[in-house]
Amino acid sequence: GYSAAHASYGAERQAWASRAYHHDPAESIGLILQILHEVPVKGYLGLGAQKSINICHEGKEVPAKITPAGLRGLIIQVMGPRLAEATHGYPFPLAQMPLREVVRWIDLGQEDQNSPWFYNR
Repeated sequence: GYSAAHASYGAERQAWASRAYHHDPAESIGLILQILHEVPVKGYLGLGAQKSINICHEGKEVPAKITPAGLRGLIIQVMGPRLAEATHGYPFPLAQMPLREVVRWIDLGQEDQNSPWFYNR
């Protein structure tokens, strides 16, 4: 036999289906971290040239509530060893380098260091 619960099966199925496709707001954000440094060097016969260092790390997940200060610390942690390897141990002062967003070229060092960066966007 059927019980009273069977009468509400259609409504429950609809509720389950809507919950299955409902996504909560993202609490983490995927980033592409990149360091690009160009240095003018004298080439063959004294001609000018550029030497470039380009280090990229894709798919780094960060909390959506991360602050600019937290983001800088994370970048130093992730990219510092890669930069040291690419420059054969040359001590780049990563903590003093500008941290910029690519889209609007905003210097995150000039923003409020205690407010979540991605939540205000």
